Amino acid sequence: MLSAILHGKSGTAEDGTSWRRTFRGSEDLLTAAVWTRVSYLPSALIRELLMSTFPALEELLNAAGEFDRIEFWPRLPAVEASGGRHVEPDALLHFEKLHVIVEAKRDDSELQKLVQWKSEVAAYRESHPPGELVALIAIGGLGDVREAALLAPRRQADVAAASVPVGATSWANLMGEVAKLAGSPGVPGHCRRILDDVLRAMELHGFWQRTYLGEFRDRRYPISPESWTVFRPLPPQSVPGSSPSRPPTRT
Repeated sequence: MLSAILHGKSGTAEDGTSWRRTFRGSEDLLTAAVWTRVSYLPSALIRELLMSTFPALEELLNAAGEFDRIEFWPRLPAVEASGGRHVEPDALLHFEKLHVIVEAKRDDSELQKLVQWKSEVAAYRESHPPGELVALIAIGGLGDVREAALLAPRRQADVAAASVPVGATSWANLMGEVAKLAGSPGVPGHCRRILDDVLRAMELHGFWQRTYLGEFRDRRYPISPESWTVFRPLPPQSVPGSSPSRPPTRT
């Protein structure tokens, strides 16, 4: 379906809306497109991607063991204090020794909420065996939190109140980590193709890889001697909007 949308072959829905527009505006479709493909990767690469994106959870993820499965929008029975019948995280990532709750927001038009985190954690613990190790990752909806950072200091209390380890990032930062992993030496070809597919899905949703000015100092851009001819000054009459030079007038 993703390839059909990218190549303009998906047609339109019954109401005439293009599938491209529908796909691009949907938080759930973005979540499914990205995390379904991530789940196809070997366990080691899934852990590596998550550790680089959520460094606060590095120790837990490093010891998480093999990746087992992913669940999308599981309906968990809500505990009485939450006031609802059920809660629905966006996804659950099940590892051998760790279970990760995924809460995603499409953008900053809807911010992450502590009360939602707490209700999802409580519902998971209520419906699963006691003693399971649980973490939560929040993607998007972070307001003015820096993209490559975890939660801002003013929200550290929220992390503690969630009663589980929490990592947070933006979709743009996640995209950058996917791109880095795809370009890493030693990543098998079939895994690189999966990661490239993740990037294409994110681009369809309006996310693009960006290079910040501070990163250019670590790069090398060789310029051949012939290239310098481009920088030779143009005669004044060749500059658009300029007037031809005139000889000085003697008095």
